[in-house]
Amino acid sequence: MYFLIEIFDTFNLYESEKKVFDNATALAIFSAILLAGLLKGTIGVGFQTVGIAFLTIITNLPNAIALLLIPSLVTNIWQAGVGGKLIIILIRLWPLIITASMMVWFGSIALTSVSLSYLSALLLLYHVCFIFRQLDFVKKH
Repeated sequence: MYFLIEIFDTFNLYESEKKVFDNATALAIFSAILLAGLLKGTIGVGFQTVGIAFLTIITNLPNAIALLLIPSLVTNIWQAGVGGKLIIILIRLWPLIITASMMVWFGSIALTSVSLSYLSALLLLYHVCFIFRQLDFVKKH
């Protein structure tokens, strides 16, 4: 429960007199999410990967992750429901869903207890590995 309190402290969600972000930052966040969605729709690059990269430039890593939770959840549920094979997907992916649900708890603890420098370095390493994997995919095709 302490990680929820820290998330609320980060965003000042319980204090109505304070703004979460100023107008310029809010516009930059909206633009980053829109650009990540456009890239996902046009070339198929991961929405979360691109969104986290852009939002981490604008704000810090915990804010970037929190800002992408709802758009990612909504688009994933939408895509699963529109295809008409939701039950088949749930049967095939239930181990992934259970594991991911448990790992969210560990991830939220890491966001509140591990230094942001280490988390940012891990994010950089992830993006470098992703780029090399994509380059290897392009060479094969």
